[in-house]
Amino acid sequence: LLTRMLVCYYEGRGVSAESSDAVLGNLVVLCQCSWPEYAPLFSRVAEAIYAKKAFSYPQFFDYVVNVDILEEMSFLHNCGCSLVLLAGNSNPAKRTVTRGVNKGAKEEIRLAIERQVVHVDSSSQAVTARLVRFLKETKLMVK
Repeated sequence: LLTRMLVCYYEGRGVSAESSDAVLGNLVVLCQCSWPEYAPLFSRVAEAIYAKKAFSYPQFFDYVVNVDILEEMSFLHNCGCSLVLLAGNSNPAKRTVTRGVNKGAKEEIRLAIERQVVHVDSSSQAVTARLVRFLKETKLMVK
């Protein structure tokens, strides 16, 4: 029930390219809890990220374990979206690019997604545990 309320709240704020990365990222995390019921909402979030061509949510890998979501983020990354999904990453869009110097950043995201798919338990219990941790650690504020 709490998750449904939070999703309604964030969805009510609008899902578009003008949405903040925090709102989009929180929705990505929350969409996993009742997958595939929230798959259409996640598709709208993914479309907004694609329209922005950039997305920064450094705690992404702490909370997202749904393979479908991970695959879609990989797709967005491969389509040229600038994604900052790892804590401590600087914004790849602001890096100076000379003859493929930033290939390491692109590879870093790809490897992190692969690691998450292979090593993370995506059972409903694991998703629930991560969601509880997400709610506790982020102390989601409804403003």
